[in-house]
Amino acid sequence: MGKNASGSVSSSAGLTVTGEIAHSVVLSWTASNSPVSGYNAYRTSVSGGPYTLLNSRLISPTRYTDPTAQSGYFYCFVTTAVDSLGDESAYSDEAVSSVP
Repeated sequence: MGKNASGSVSSSAGLTVTGEIAHSVVLSWTASNSPVSGYNAYRTSVSGGPYTLLNSRLISPTRYTDPTAQSGYFYCFVTTAVDSLGDESAYSDEAVSSVP
């Protein structure tokens, strides 16, 4: 499974950090315009990556809580959409969080 740069799967859009509490960051995003099986969430501490996959299974709602974020750290998050064939979209725009 890899990110599909050709654009056959539309990425998710409007990724935002909707909550920041100690050891947790809540993300939400707008669904892809393509039929998808779910989403992946990625995190990095350096803007632009490289990114590390956070979820072990596809995310089915358009919301994800990262319970492994550490207090006092800066993180950048992106999501991808995954279709039924396992094709993954390009990364969404980055959302930034500074965990209290």
